[in-house]
Amino acid sequence: MPESITIRRARLSDADQLPGLFDDALRLIASRFYTPAQIDAWARRAPRFQHIFETEFEARSAWVAETETGRLLAYIDLVDDGHIDFFYARPDVTRTQVTHDLFDELLCEAHRKGITELSTEASEAAKRFFEKYGFEVTHKQDVWLEDVCLNNYRMTKPLVSTGPSI
Repeated sequence: MPESITIRRARLSDADQLPGLFDDALRLIASRFYTPAQIDAWARRAPRFQHIFETEFEARSAWVAETETGRLLAYIDLVDDGHIDFFYARPDVTRTQVTHDLFDELLCEAHRKGITELSTEASEAAKRFFEKYGFEVTHKQDVWLEDVCLNNYRMTKPLVSTGPSI
């Protein structure tokens, strides 16, 4: 019987699991789109991801998908200016309702905060997901990680106000 999965707000105690989640997402998903050298350079940034999570915890709204045994399967966050900085998932939940539910939590929060536009830098692996949610590419970017270049896409999505009309 498969484990049940819960979507919940991230907690500071989730920090220890984030580098492993990040690494799995890169090596098992993004590796279909990027070279081994690009993945290795990107993966070396896992401590940065954990550091940002820990030091900027209060400045972000973040959610995780978690199994009943406490294993994190996905993570997404939203900065108050509408930027989605991190969105990573393990292969067992990509292209499933889990990632859509996680993103829907973020959308509800964005509307609640009155955010009028979402933005992100989407990898080749994530670009299609964001396009399905109505994000548009504003431009392709070359990103240098150490001495390795990889590309991603600057994407935006305007949000329609769901507040009461006057």
